[in-house]
Amino acid sequence: MERKICVNTQTPLVRFKITQDEIVKRIGQFNEPLDLKRLHEGHEYQFTPGGVTRMVFPLVRNMLANNNHK
Repeated sequence: MERKICVNTQTPLVRFKITQDEIVKRIGQFNEPLDLKRLHEGHEYQFTPGGVTRMVFPLVRNMLANNNHK
């Protein structure tokens, strides 16, 4: 049975520096969630400050990479 999780934090993980229209213009239509690898950190988005934000994203990325999400 496939399991799914939803991660919810009070602080958004990233803050976009460009609009959704600008993202679509740059990479074309996309499905949610948007893969951040398609954008440039620091130019088009930035990670929001805070300890939880800096812990959650690496945790989820590590879980996905190690196939721990199943």
